[in-house]
Amino acid sequence: MITHQNVLIRYVHFSDPRFVIADEGRTSLGILPFFHAYGFMTTMMCIERKTKVIVMTRFEEKLFLRVIQDYKISELLLVPPLALFLARSPIVTNYDLSSVKRVICGAAPLSKDLEASLRKRLKIEGIRLGYGLTETTLACTGFPINVFKEGSCGKVMPLLSIKVRDPKTRKSLGPNQVGEICVKGPIVMKGYCNNEQATKDTFTS
Repeated sequence: MITHQNVLIRYVHFSDPRFVIADEGRTSLGILPFFHAYGFMTTMMCIERKTKVIVMTRFEEKLFLRVIQDYKISELLLVPPLALFLARSPIVTNYDLSSVKRVICGAAPLSKDLEASLRKRLKIEGIRLGYGLTETTLACTGFPINVFKEGSCGKVMPLLSIKVRDPKTRKSLGPNQVGEICVKGPIVMKGYCNNEQATKDTFTS
């Protein structure tokens, strides 16, 4: 259950000039489903910024590319399967995608090789990656504007704290140790609707 406070705090992030460019001439492509926080909140972000967003109800390869070309999409909000298509599909070269200036990718890991291939094909400076989930009303980590690092999902977003812990002992772990990511802050959901056990299993306190 996402609360009004969760969404309002996310709007604070949307208005942070370190992370979001207030560019009224921007046109984004909304291809992600609204039942996922990535699709819903990024579309809301466009509305908050008063920028244009073109919403697609389904993915079709040629239609996807034609929309980017015809509407001169400047910002792409992607998941790795879409990034793979754009980076490797031979039909991409049949379309003019020169309007694309910014790419954001999330929802799953993006390999360094794929990231580099997509950046080269679209002729952009870099790709902004992030880590998050619907339970945290989208991103927990991300990169400031014009900061890129291949293979990294960025730094912790404002107003949040993150730790990595051992899922068995529940003890906090140090740098470069593998464990479970725990997030604390005002964007964390209230719980799972009508499922107390799932809520109990997910929250640590």
